[in-house]
Amino acid sequence: MTTKLKDTNLSDFKIGPVQKNNYGGNFFPIIQTDGKHPRVQLSDTPVRIPFTPSAFQGQENSRMNLDLSLKDEDTISWFRDLDKMVLDWACKNSELLFPRRKMSVQQIQDAYCPLLQQKSDFDPLLRTKINNTALVFRMDEAGPPRKGTVADITAGSTCIPVISFDKIWTMSTNRFGLTAVTSALCLWQRRDKEISEVFPFLNVFDNPVINVVA
Repeated sequence: MTTKLKDTNLSDFKIGPVQKNNYGGNFFPIIQTDGKHPRVQLSDTPVRIPFTPSAFQGQENSRMNLDLSLKDEDTISWFRDLDKMVLDWACKNSELLFPRRKMSVQQIQDAYCPLLQQKSDFDPLLRTKINNTALVFRMDEAGPPRKGTVADITAGSTCIPVISFDKIWTMSTNRFGLTAVTSALCLWQRRDKEISEVFPFLNVFDNPVINVVA
């Protein structure tokens, strides 16, 4: 069941016992009391997509990165609390995450890849993943929403996403993090402004200089 972010209590998130992925790596599933992964609607208002979804070179058909730019302080605070929850759990269970190496609290903090990343004066970025099978509903045209695809997501678009929290992943290189997957989104594609919107007092057709340049 999908809940609104503001109504989602992190105390309901449970970290399950270690499991193996298809490549032999360890992960720890995130579940709620109903046994399913937590799934939330991020907001009631659209958030900005600063970059086009990207994949590792040569893996374009695999899961891609989708960053979301956050402005709402309550939303930012919620994800900071989520990152802190994962780190607190990791510090108490470091022998499960990295059974071959004893790590200090500082080393665990350095090994963590946070969902929320802050760079310079820019708005915080929420790091999510998205599959080509994600549900995309285009909202930027007259009439009811219509079905789109992940290929419709461009830099500068805005969206209201549904995000699921699947697992805590680990890597043998002493890295770990929480997987957040954008499973569906309402998408408002970026619209380039018409010349009349940028130059409201300029009549292109009556200006001979502009006609010559054209």
